[in-house]
Amino acid sequence: MKTERDTTLRSLAAAFLLTLLATAHTGCEFSSALSSEQGGDTDTDSDTDTDTDSDSDSDSDPPETFDDTDDTDCDTENQALFDLVHTDSNSMAGPVLARFLIDREQKVTGTIRVHEFLNYYGFDYEPPAAGPVAVGAQLSASDIEGGFDLQIGVRASDQAPDERRALNVTLAIDTSESMAGTPIQRVKQSCVALANSLRTGDIVSMVSWDALENAMLQSHAVQGPGDPILIGQCNALTASGTDDLTAGLIKAYSLASLDFDPGRLNRVVLISDGGVAASADDEELIAEHADDAAGEAIYLIGVGVGDDDSPGQYSDALMRAVTAAGKGAHIFIDSAEEATAMFGERFVSNVEIAARDVRVELTLPPTFEITDQVHGAEEPSALDPQHLAPGDAMIFQLETRSCDSSVPVDDDQVLVVATYEDPITRETDSVELDTTLGELLEDDAALLLKGNAVIGYARALMQLQSLEGQAALDVIDAARAQILAAAESLIDDPDLTEIDQLLATYGQLF
Repeated sequence: MKTERDTTLRSLAAAFLLTLLATAHTGCEFSSALSSEQGGDTDTDSDTDTDTDSDSDSDSDPPETFDDTDDTDCDTENQALFDLVHTDSNSMAGPVLARFLIDREQKVTGTIRVHEFLNYYGFDYEPPAAGPVAVGAQLSASDIEGGFDLQIGVRASDQAPDERRALNVTLAIDTSESMAGTPIQRVKQSCVALANSLRTGDIVSMVSWDALENAMLQSHAVQGPGDPILIGQCNALTASGTDDLTAGLIKAYSLASLDFDPGRLNRVVLISDGGVAASADDEELIAEHADDAAGEAIYLIGVGVGDDDSPGQYSDALMRAVTAAGKGAHIFIDSAEEATAMFGERFVSNVEIAARDVRVELTLPPTFEITDQVHGAEEPSALDPQHLAPGDAMIFQLETRSCDSSVPVDDDQVLVVATYEDPITRETDSVELDTTLGELLEDDAALLLKGNAVIGYARALMQLQSLEGQAALDVIDAARAQILAAAESLIDDPDLTEIDQLLATYGQLF
């Protein structure tokens, strides 16, 4: 039975959406590049072959308010063309760090990046019937006259663990004194979970950040999942060394290069509590090894771990810097369960690539424009195309509007074309969705509602940094109303359940 509180939450949802559009995106980094032309070629790809996680860490101004008082520039004849590029398809630390803080009764502070929330939580778009990539879209009318919310999902095919390429992985582990307690325990849990995901023939090395004698394991060919030698090294880790990041990186890349094989996945996994900063020389070293212009390179995966006794002290500055340079995933481990998820269930998606340099070309009917791109940047040249991992969906959320709502558009074309490169052959291919506004409006929009709920959760965390008391509780209730709306279409969705419970818990601090 619906409660009075449920009804109140629903009524708050619409007001919350309108409030968010007028609210400055303090700390919110948009995450796709956008260009539009009327009736012309929008492909501005410079054909650079750089990778996924070039993360700019710059805040964006709020979108300008749409002015519907002057339709003199409204193009009623030419289709509207847009070129979309995702900013950062792998980074997903933000929502786990937020959960870590909320569960420990701490305020969520720092920059909130909406795209990390959409990366972390799952969107079950249809997998490809054939080929490595499929594209889907969902549409719903918005509260703005002539407006529509559009969500595009570029979905990679699933890949079984035994189908991934062989791995050459080097663990570069912060074993300094600051890692004592829960941080080193999270490292051990992550190390063991990774060991359980390796296959016979995978090569693993392990180094600490000590300047001297920092190689704990070198060029070890594992005998299969749960290799006893590797497990033994994981369990023997202690927090008693120095925090010489440079020494750790130099040794890690030395060992990774020693076993480098272009036919393998070559990865360095850096694990730390974020207590040090990467120097310009460190970032240059990482970037040099991650340069894949001539083929497969050594990408760096950054893993943050927090201290249960001092949860508010973790800073993600180190991991953001090294993963921006190293073009790999940025994740955060807040529990043994998260370690198992990231290095077990999601291990393949964190190390393997299904499609390189994904771009989306979007064609909308005449009179249409994008009024707010939740994933957006002003210039497409500012971002390089991202890679797509197996089983993942790259999400683009856009707010659109017709500048002439009197024009009938139900039968007008909506064309979404995703282009990408094969990760091995580097051959370019594409897949498309050719539909109409009318067909999209008739189709299910449950994943779009989930996208709205996840974005509403992220933006609520943003707003709550400067609110107290009833004002904070109102924001929480409105965000939960969006979650409730999505949950009515996606029954028992674990992500929606989690973020609703987190908001309920967070509300107790206000």
